[in-house]
Amino acid sequence: MTTNRTPMPPPDTGTRERLLASAVALLSQRGLEGTGLAALIDASGATKGSLYHFFPDGKAQWVAEALALYSAQLRDGLDARFAKAATPGAAVAGFIEDAAKRQERQGFTGGCPIGAVALDVAPDDPLAAHCSALFDDWVDTLAKHLRPGKPKEGRALAEWVIASFEGALLLARVRKSAAPLKEAAKRLKADVDG
Repeated sequence: MTTNRTPMPPPDTGTRERLLASAVALLSQRGLEGTGLAALIDASGATKGSLYHFFPDGKAQWVAEALALYSAQLRDGLDARFAKAATPGAAVAGFIEDAAKRQERQGFTGGCPIGAVALDVAPDDPLAAHCSALFDDWVDTLAKHLRPGKPKEGRALAEWVIASFEGALLLARVRKSAAPLKEAAKRLKADVDG
């Protein structure tokens, strides 16, 4: 018996980007535990079939890829800031001030999706190692700009910048105020350029 079925066209790549962008937003707002399949499908407007087509390995795959996308965007934003800033401290401050403006626009509903996932997973979960690697990538990106030619000093300062930024981001969300981010920007500018 033969059927005259028309083959289904493959899902378009725009759907994949929508899924990843929606995953980033949901993870930043709800964390790993609060971001499920149904929420991702609703937020992205994609179908369940598309989700499984692009991410056959399931939630761990789309979470890891969404975090990698967010990390790459953040890294590119940092590189762009450093390329046009007068000083390294001005670049760091400008980056954090941009985050403060984003938080104000978004009503303080989100945070760092990587930090949110890192807090939700067990230390031996492969996503924990993935989050650690993404934070290390940020450290490397910052270190090369903060103290060129002084890798040890650059890494230490980069870790301080990231810890301050992540903490200020959390306080801004909890307090529903950009003040912690603005204060971090001001103090980090002085620390980095001092």
